[in-house]
Amino acid sequence: MSLFAFAPVVLEIIGGFRIPFPTNIVMAIQQPFFSVLDICLWFLLLYLLQLEDHPRLVRWTRILACISIASTSLDGLTVLYWGDWGRLSQIADAVFTVSFTSVEIWPLVLIYFGFRKKLGTPTWLVVFFAFLSQMLLVVKAAALQGERFTHWTLGSTIDKPIFVVNDNPFNLAAIVDTLLFVSIVYAVYRYSVEQNNRQLAVAQEFKSAQELQRVLIPETLPPIPGFAVTSAYRPAAEVGGDFFQLIAKAEGSSLFILGDVSGKGLKAAMAVSLIVGTVRTLAEMSDDPAEILSGLNRRLHNRLQQGFVTCLILSLEPDGLCTFANAGHLPPYLNQNELHLPPELPLGLVASASYDKVTIQLEVGDRLTLYTDGLLEARKPSGEIFSFDRLQQLIATKPDAKQASDAAVTFGQEDDITVLTITRLATGVESTTVLEAPTLVSSTA
Repeated sequence: MSLFAFAPVVLEIIGGFRIPFPTNIVMAIQQPFFSVLDICLWFLLLYLLQLEDHPRLVRWTRILACISIASTSLDGLTVLYWGDWGRLSQIADAVFTVSFTSVEIWPLVLIYFGFRKKLGTPTWLVVFFAFLSQMLLVVKAAALQGERFTHWTLGSTIDKPIFVVNDNPFNLAAIVDTLLFVSIVYAVYRYSVEQNNRQLAVAQEFKSAQELQRVLIPETLPPIPGFAVTSAYRPAAEVGGDFFQLIAKAEGSSLFILGDVSGKGLKAAMAVSLIVGTVRTLAEMSDDPAEILSGLNRRLHNRLQQGFVTCLILSLEPDGLCTFANAGHLPPYLNQNELHLPPELPLGLVASASYDKVTIQLEVGDRLTLYTDGLLEARKPSGEIFSFDRLQQLIATKPDAKQASDAAVTFGQEDDITVLTITRLATGVESTTVLEAPTLVSSTA
């Protein structure tokens, strides 16, 4: 665009300011600049018509650009030595003129392919007037050169004023260039308006995502008699794909649900809202973690747009009996050791997937640590990852959920981090629940 705007200025300075240069030198210098104008228009059309992803068109544009610049440069040389070469210079001039004039049909080819695109009116206005402006220059240049052979006056006719305003003559080229300028201003204005609308849409999307954030994690955790529970949720952005729920059952048992949705942003938040609602519905009908996972998997199949969900469900009885069912999630730690759970498919991939259960007994003082992969995938600026070794060393220090998540954030958070710890207490010790999460946006915000 810069060259497209700059080349006419050079042409005007050389040919319109009456600088006392020899005519043949002026014409020789002008020729390559006419070619530069042509080439700039071609690449401008490639951009405006969104044809840059068409490799064949791009390749031919480059080939024709080389032909054009070579032909006009050589034609300029023939003008310099017009009188020295005699008949040969006339033949060479004719050949080069035909060569670079023939490639001027290329914009028509680009516009033909551009008609297949759904482009806005501002873009087509710029394309039309840019094409018309350039074609006038081409026709004028070809006509002026052809006057040596045909004595046509078309070039001079194009230069004739159509009307005069305050002693300022306006010819066809001036009118078209003015309309081109106006169309560019209009296109820039429309682009600014569209960008502003996009920013407003993005802001609204984030607001909607923050509203959906309210269902990703519970606002409060119910007390679980006989257990101390800590949880920490650290989304990496405005909204995350991690989720967890703690559902206290009337008969005294509790369900802990922890998971991670592939992807980020509003799409992940909407998937999480669906998951949380579905899990709570299924939990009203069953306490069996495997049955809940199977029901959730069936409902998510073909609804995640090629995504998936990892999920771990734990059913906890007052006497410390724990039943796990896992759908592709990272196994939890029991004290300092990782539990061995059977490998199962994540949710949403295969409708008929089934899930096995693993049961363990928590003794007084035992601690379970559940987490999402954001804890493992914390990464330093140097690229060093948190890794399983550091995780095992961290778990050995018996951190609560906040301390564990803080360690990963300090190391270098890259993904959402959720940590949940469950510790069985001795008889008579008061149960506690602690929730560490960012402030949620209220529904009236």
